[in-house]
Amino acid sequence: FEGHEMVKLPGLKTRYLEEVKSLATTTIYDNKVSIHVLTHKPIIIIIKNREVAEGYRNYFEFLWKQARP
Repeated sequence: FEGHEMVKLPGLKTRYLEEVKSLATTTIYDNKVSIHVLTHKPIIIIIKNREVAEGYRNYFEFLWKQARP
């Protein structure tokens, strides 16, 4: 989320959807999806499945086009 330490990483591109407020973020890589809950005690859930990763990737591309830089 805006202002979090993670968004300050070099080379990281971020965009924001004003309508969405969440402490959960998602990373999609290879055939994996990792869901991060950025609370005091962070939780990370990793799903290893090609179909799930592709579905999340499609959803991400749609939202990326809607978001502001």
